Amino acid sequence: MPKVFVSYSQDTPEHGERVLALTQALRSDGVDATSDHFVTAPEQGWARWMVDELAAADFVLLVVSEGYRKKAEDQVPRGVGRGVKWESHLSLQEIYEADARNTKFIPILLEGIGDAEIPAVLRAWTWYRVPDGYEALLRRLFDAPKVKPAPLGPAKKFD
Repeated sequence: MPKVFVSYSQDTPEHGERVLALTQALRSDGVDATSDHFVTAPEQGWARWMVDELAAADFVLLVVSEGYRKKAEDQVPRGVGRGVKWESHLSLQEIYEADARNTKFIPILLEGIGDAEIPAVLRAWTWYRVPDGYEALLRRLFDAPKVKPAPLGPAKKFD
């Protein structure tokens, strides 16, 4: 069962509800998904909680939005969006330390969000639009590709 942390920007209550619905749908489909919706006051504090959740996750779903991108790219005033700023910093550091290899951090676009809202540093990797790409996302999380290669036959003999 994949362990997933869902990162998002608290742009509006409606956006937060959409993220919660995605997180709950993943849980209903056998993904151990979590977000800050399920935590009221972590005893280790929010910064350490985010560090721990990102470290424990097999995948981190980055539910992007205009607010997420602006916070991740440090285009908002100091003191605004600390959670996204911190999580995006931790994500980038992990990708940096992996020599720009990334299988863990997956941008997610909810309906109505354009791909221009994916932070520039994450645009090189596969992203999913939900709900249309939900099954493809699940297949990735469970490492269950829709198409599998045929078994190799014997080597062709030539005269």
